[in-house]
Amino acid sequence: MELRDLKYFEQVARLGHFGRAAEAVHRTQPAVSKSVQRLEAEFGTALFAREDGRLALTAAGQALMRHAQDILKSLDATRRDVTAVASGVAGHVRLGVSATAAEFLLPVLTERLLPAYPDITIEIELGMNDYLAGALTRRELDLVLAPYTQTAEACDFAQIAIDHVVVVASREHPLFRQPAIAMQDLQAYRWVLPSKSGATRKWLEQAFERRGLKRPVAQIESNAISLIPRLISSTTLLSFITRRNLHMEQLAKSVREIEMPETTMTREFGVLYRSERYIAPAVSSVLHIMLGK
Repeated sequence: MELRDLKYFEQVARLGHFGRAAEAVHRTQPAVSKSVQRLEAEFGTALFAREDGRLALTAAGQALMRHAQDILKSLDATRRDVTAVASGVAGHVRLGVSATAAEFLLPVLTERLLPAYPDITIEIELGMNDYLAGALTRRELDLVLAPYTQTAEACDFAQIAIDHVVVVASREHPLFRQPAIAMQDLQAYRWVLPSKSGATRKWLEQAFERRGLKRPVAQIESNAISLIPRLISSTTLLSFITRRNLHMEQLAKSVREIEMPETTMTREFGVLYRSERYIAPAVSSVLHIMLGK
């Protein structure tokens, strides 16, 4: 069975006349008649009968008409979908996002993306930077929105923003009663920190070691970064979080930065993507939105 034959059959059934159907599909009447004959030969039954000077569907023809309409509608939808995907206005994108990026960059991305590409769907996976970079390399993700990492092979990075990670404590912390605070003063207290594999944890530990000091001792380890400020607000625990968190009004009331250049980490936030000649259109569209193009 050919789709062309179904299309011609559907027109004959709708118009009840071979000649008018031929005009509608821009073919000759014999060509349309032969299409119907091929279908009748394939099904072994008549699809039309003459009634009052026009063609009417037989019971078999009515059954075929229902299926033909479904098939032709599905074909039209398929054409639209494929065209949309090929042009980048539709499709599915798997996006890996770090916790900080999810809180501060993801809302901006969705605000820009949805009006421009309402038919692109996004599947979001939250995770630590190293895990997300590995998933991108393994083709489990299409893009990663996170701080810069050197662990992703055959990938490119485009910067979107600069971020600063700082030491913080409760506003009632004893350290703030001192006239000055030095790095060695921090060693008297325990910390709430992300896992040891996290880039910020590694940077902080190295900052202490470079100055001949012991690594910070984590009393609580958590990759749920949004929980950390709440855990320290009523204790003497210290933590290491993005300065962006301190711009949140509720948090600013209970948590304060311990200002110290030696413990301030500057990092690039951006989008990580595979270094390939071909990038799927929908992925390319999301990438352009991320980069503000």
